[in-house]
Amino acid sequence: MKPKADKRECLKRDLICRVCGEDKLSLLTLHHIFPKGHKDRDKLWAKTILCKKCHRHINQIWNKQ
Repeated sequence: MKPKADKRECLKRDLICRVCGEDKLSLLTLHHIFPKGHKDRDKLWAKTILCKKCHRHINQIWNKQ
């Protein structure tokens, strides 16, 4: 799937940020659960919706490891 189609499908499923519950559509982003290089990274089930703040926070945590 293309990124916009993936985001639409995940929004239908998740509806809100899976961390904090933010529901303002303009603040929601598509998040890959697995890091780059993981074989299942691009599967729809391996993506979720996060708000920009939570997405940034999680990426900062991942980049420190």
